Amino acid sequence: NYYLPKGISLIELPALNYLMIDGKGAPTSPAFQEAIQYLYAIAYMISMSYRNPDFIIENFQPFVVPPLEGLWTSKNEPRAGKLDKNDFIWRLMIRMPDFVDSEIVEKAKKLVESKKGFDLSKVK
Repeated sequence: NYYLPKGISLIELPALNYLMIDGKGAPTSPAFQEAIQYLYAIAYMISMSYRNPDFIIENFQPFVVPPLEGLWTSKNEPRAGKLDKNDFIWRLMIRMPDFVDSEIVEKAKKLVESKKGFDLSKVK
């Protein structure tokens, strides 16, 4: 119903939890690649928390990390019918289960930062 509707209709969706990071540049840029790495590192830290005695999540339910989603725009108009990918403004997102709250995300970020040395301050 959400992805291949037969007609136009207004639907209400429930609030959903996402890990998110915003950035600028082409999908081939280092910033874009790092953003993907950061999101997946946090998502997998949460999904595998049941194996980590230092990261106990109350009401944890096993889940498969969903695929990456993205929103794209550009402040510039296409030139000669082409859009410069370096002008992209993007938001990358990975959906999280309902039991994942901001406290869990912050704990996962700290664990990933200490383990991998990443600066995850831009991840929401």
